[in-house]
Amino acid sequence: MALKEVKLLKWKKPIVLVSLLLLLVSLGMYIKASPIGGVKIDVVDANGKAITDYGTVHYSVWTFDENGSFEVLKRGVLKRGLFFSGNTIKLSKAETEKLRKIAQKMDSKTAFIGIDLWVVREGKLYTLPPASLELDVSEGGLFAAKFSLHLDFRDAVVTEITTPEKESSQGNPGGKGSQREEPEFLVPIIPREYKWVTIAENSYSDVKIPVLIIRNMAWSDVTGTLQIGTSQSDYIGPEVTVAFGKLISKKTTFDPSSIKLKALGRSFTNWYRGGSILTVPKEKIWGYVWIKGKIHYIYQQEYVCGIGAEPGLPGCEPTGNERYIAKIDEFSISGKYGKVLNIESGATLERPPYLPPFDTLEQSPALEGPVGRDVYLENFFEEIYHGTDGYSFGIGVPVGALINVLTGHSLPPWFDTLVVGFSAKGESHYAIMGEVRNNGPTGLVRFIGYKSSYKMSIPLKKSWWEFWKSDHVDTNVPVGFFIDVR
Repeated sequence: MALKEVKLLKWKKPIVLVSLLLLLVSLGMYIKASPIGGVKIDVVDANGKAITDYGTVHYSVWTFDENGSFEVLKRGVLKRGLFFSGNTIKLSKAETEKLRKIAQKMDSKTAFIGIDLWVVREGKLYTLPPASLELDVSEGGLFAAKFSLHLDFRDAVVTEITTPEKESSQGNPGGKGSQREEPEFLVPIIPREYKWVTIAENSYSDVKIPVLIIRNMAWSDVTGTLQIGTSQSDYIGPEVTVAFGKLISKKTTFDPSSIKLKALGRSFTNWYRGGSILTVPKEKIWGYVWIKGKIHYIYQQEYVCGIGAEPGLPGCEPTGNERYIAKIDEFSISGKYGKVLNIESGATLERPPYLPPFDTLEQSPALEGPVGRDVYLENFFEEIYHGTDGYSFGIGVPVGALINVLTGHSLPPWFDTLVVGFSAKGESHYAIMGEVRNNGPTGLVRFIGYKSSYKMSIPLKKSWWEFWKSDHVDTNVPVGFFIDVR
């Protein structure tokens, strides 16, 4: 071997060793930065811009425990770095395993993840509506599950923040100063944290929940059929409804300008089926198909606190923002067919004891019903969910009205307007199917459905390449399948 070649080999060995060391260090940094398992959630605005571009972001990740109560998993702060957007919330493998165990105790195929965000921006505090994700309990591996949240600042409740110039103007008129990034009207302790605190809650088991309501005002026999389930093997579940705003517990009527409604993800999922057939004869007026389940409400107030301070103690005060959560915690199960659980269901020939207030309802266009011809419930979806295909919410069962009756009407009267929807995995099929039919003797009747007179933010069906679109759309939702026959 030539002397020149020997010298080259001597030089190559250190270079190779250094390269290997750099590779190992880089790999170590990657493993440290990327959680093994766990969850990574990128938070952006409606246009895909990192949420931290607007200012300091406080967040809270939460779920519902096996009893359906609110449980915080972690809190934190997001800030934009020198080279990175810093808009990613990370859950460790241990934290996601806790979610999976709760879901398994509930016999749910998915775990519910709730996210609360507060943004301090340009002298204002933006309290954003809660967002949610679903974690499949059967999935999990070496790499973190990745999600993306698209938020709309137009939905935020805004709190004005006092600036130093306002403070100094009392003793020095016209005095000026830079803006502070914390609200002065509350706790003077820094750092602070923002939190939703449960003030009251209750749940009720084995409640008959109306899913198809018929009011027969035609002299004709009317049959209604409703089936909960899908034409595919995916699991279904009820979605969580939240109402939020400033001092909404003091309001007596529903005010869409100050009470915002949003459907979150499903509180639990599995392979379910249920439903029944109802016949309302011409001599009767009312009848309804029902399913049984456990319903639950949670009332919360927003607090700003010094780190470590708790409500009721110095250094922790309410902001005035409030929210109500209405949901179904579980279905009453009457049996099992293979992997499919049968929801206890039935039909009753009487007026349901729980109905939303009629002044919050609007009629949909009438559908004609000749004798013997089925009118499919999805036809009501087409009108009510124009532009959304009706996939993302299903049907709004009147859970708010049920809960208010069971509490002795101790909740605000507008709570009766809250409805809870159903959806199937992937939002690819209707979660509820059925039809109504005129059996005569009247030759032609009209079927009229009802929707809410207010808009609710529901999950939007979109393709993967439409990642830049908002995750929700505002629309009027159907209130049960409440159908008039005339």
